[in-house]
Amino acid sequence: MNEKATHYLQQLSKHLNQLETQEKIDILEEVESHIFEAVSNGASIDQVLQALGDPKKLAQSYTSEALLKKDSFNLSSMAQLVKFYFITGFSGMFIIPVVGILSIAFYFSAFVVIAAGIIKTIGLFFGYSLPISVMNFGFWQAPDFMVLPICLIFGLLFYVGSKKMWRWLKDYLFSISVAHRKIKSSNE
Repeated sequence: MNEKATHYLQQLSKHLNQLETQEKIDILEEVESHIFEAVSNGASIDQVLQALGDPKKLAQSYTSEALLKKDSFNLSSMAQLVKFYFITGFSGMFIIPVVGILSIAFYFSAFVVIAAGIIKTIGLFFGYSLPISVMNFGFWQAPDFMVLPICLIFGLLFYVGSKKMWRWLKDYLFSISVAHRKIKSSNE
């Protein structure tokens, strides 16, 4: 087995300590089989491990699934299940709106900053010093001729930041969706 896959399985095993030994072995064999099959079908080990996601989150989804399957009531299992859903729901209340709003704000800011730099530069060609874009960095104010390059740099940073936040938000929502599907299918 590949060194990366072995490390991934070790991390997964570490986070599955709450389960009974046989359940833990079954899960590790299932994941190892999935990795082997995907690599045999031509996927790279990095692609497979990325698709599986964070070993801790994968272990949490397996743990919650195992807890839902148990018929017997025990306080420890109930506490683990409540913890899983509380963390998922609580983080979703803050992560989804904050990252979503920041992603949109950065996206529009990228265009506004670039437009302000262009307007300021056009004004300079006609002899006007438009106060639409003034670059102050503490005590230093950027000269008018440097406003456009600075605005382009900041616009690019805002744009890249918005795309990264958007991708992170989609990955987060996907991981919650996968965990939800696993839990839903175990209830059926």
